[in-house]
Amino acid sequence: MTEAPTITLAINGFFLQGGVTMIGALPGHKTLVALSMAKALLEGKPLFGHFHTPRKSDRILYLIPESSLSPFAARLKDIQTCGLYRRQTVLSHVLVA
Repeated sequence: MTEAPTITLAINGFFLQGGVTMIGALPGHKTLVALSMAKALLEGKPLFGHFHTPRKSDRILYLIPESSLSPFAARLKDIQTCGLYRRQTVLSHVLVA
């Protein structure tokens, strides 16, 4: 068996580097949590002022298949990430059925 690589955290105690993360709870705030994670990684600042981000990310790919562009843009405004979005550090893909 091949030896597994060492686990690295993108956000200490919260988010694995190179892992797959799903956030789910009803009712929501899942999008706001995920966007807050993206913002913390892009700014290199602690998530929620608590979870340390060891390395600042250059770009984030955020896939949001359940939303159209207008509601997604409103959510970005809600957590004050529009400046990051306009600088093309957040690449979004909105899937429309």
